[in-house]
Amino acid sequence: MKLLLDRDQKDAALFSLVPLRFGSGVTFTLHAEMELEAEEEALIKKYKFAQSALVASDPVEDIKQSLRPALILGFLTFVIIWFLSSFGNAIGLAICI
Repeated sequence: MKLLLDRDQKDAALFSLVPLRFGSGVTFTLHAEMELEAEEEALIKKYKFAQSALVASDPVEDIKQSLRPALILGFLTFVIIWFLSSFGNAIGLAICI
């Protein structure tokens, strides 16, 4: 078996929506690939390991990471809807008076 690894890094944008980070920074990526011999491929097929997850994420950590962007987007949505509805009500009252 050969394990091939590739790494990369690039500058993050000043404002990126995913995962809603403000400011600049560096984004790192890691790509891994396996080259198997015929004997190893046969074992993987025999034990039905081809569809198994190699790395499973932690749901609690995923929720912790998504909480901040969800709160920020919820607050921004509330402010925008509040502004639009109050502006519409003010115009309606001004026309009636």
